[in-house]
Amino acid sequence: MNALAHAELALKAFKNEKLSREQKDQLIVGTIIPDVPWVASIDHHRTHTEGLQFLNTLPQEYFPFGAGVVLHGERPAGVDHFSHHYKEGYVHRKRDKVLKKIRKFKQYWRGVSPNLAAHVMTEFSVDYFLAKKRVINRVSRAFKNKKIHKPTKLFWKHFKIPNDMHQHFASKHVHKFFHTFRTQESLSEMWSYFMFFKSKGKVKICTMWDKMKLVAQLGAHTLQHKFRRQRGIEDMFSDVQSEVEKDYKEFMSDTQEKLIALKEELYQKKPFQIVPKKMHKAQYLT
Repeated sequence: MNALAHAELALKAFKNEKLSREQKDQLIVGTIIPDVPWVASIDHHRTHTEGLQFLNTLPQEYFPFGAGVVLHGERPAGVDHFSHHYKEGYVHRKRDKVLKKIRKFKQYWRGVSPNLAAHVMTEFSVDYFLAKKRVINRVSRAFKNKKIHKPTKLFWKHFKIPNDMHQHFASKHVHKFFHTFRTQESLSEMWSYFMFFKSKGKVKICTMWDKMKLVAQLGAHTLQHKFRRQRGIEDMFSDVQSEVEKDYKEFMSDTQEKLIALKEELYQKKPFQIVPKKMHKAQYLT
């Protein structure tokens, strides 16, 4: 799933826990960070299957952050398991119906596989509906919290990601990304960016010239999109959303209940506030 869905589900799973504002910020960033789009070097398999190992390395004060990482993943069964998993996953179940909707718009997703196009459009559409809620403001606030840099540095270290990545958390581009899902027009622009980077494949940025060249190409692509507003992309997403709207709430509700059960396992049936403060490294689940 995409960022807003992860944040909404994590917050709902912890709704009965008396988390402070800072702990909620940890939870939000932790449950989004395995997918952060600007971390090109991230190993998605590890961040989606080694959440428990990461959680077990954390000081107890960062439990919400680590729990967010676990709730995001594929193993143990978190949000992405229930959205991606073969047969059981929501995105997989919606694939054929979404493909029927987008077939007539093939010019807007030419260059990516039909399954990938359906997958991403389904996730974008869920976030489009969630963007109308207050979760989008909570996510923006969490990423502006400078105190979140400490647990994120531990995340970079565990998954062997360059330590300077924390500087991106206050980036205006990050906050713009979260707000992208508010309107059909901005969603269309995000799809255009997605297709641009897919067309580039794996880009190696070895020199400043490489970076400048990529930025110039992206700038030209953005201007072209703005001057030639492609309403066909908006129509495509409107059709997909008409399909997703039928049952995404049911998916969210069912997944929320499963995440609550996973959260209880992480807590070992204990409320967060009574986890012993003197315990530096907690073995929450094996």
